[in-house]
Amino acid sequence: MMRIENTKLGDVEFEDERVITFPEGLPGFSDSRRFALLEIRRGKAFKWLLSLDRPELALVVADPFAFFPGYEAPLEEKELAALAYRENDLLAVLAVVTVRGRRKKDTTFNLRAPVVVNMRTLTGKQVVLKEEKWGLQARLPLIAPSPSGAKEKRPAASL
Repeated sequence: MMRIENTKLGDVEFEDERVITFPEGLPGFSDSRRFALLEIRRGKAFKWLLSLDRPELALVVADPFAFFPGYEAPLEEKELAALAYRENDLLAVLAVVTVRGRRKKDTTFNLRAPVVVNMRTLTGKQVVLKEEKWGLQARLPLIAPSPSGAKEKRPAASL
């Protein structure tokens, strides 16, 4: 087990074999290369991406497929190579979420530059998609449940 003191989250403990490595860091945080993905509340869609190199850095992330039906994040060969991707590897795609205040309508998702993690190698990279239809500040949508009461979404890799 690893333990880190974060300025937002306090004393945090997590399994060291679940550390995600970003060889290039994240844009704007090139000195932060090791991260842990932590649940904000058990079973909730939002998670913390906590830097182990800069204890003050914690980003809110979420599975964009759960909120934006039809979302796509096609990766180029160079991006797959940076993730050490092999056929049949499972990739987790996460959108960085900005929470401004308490109102849901003030919450936005960066769909244009998702964070992608190879679940086999726990190697991550933030990629900028070529497709411009996905915004940098997409508003949190209101999702109506299907008639069965279940939300339709594609299975996502679980971190």
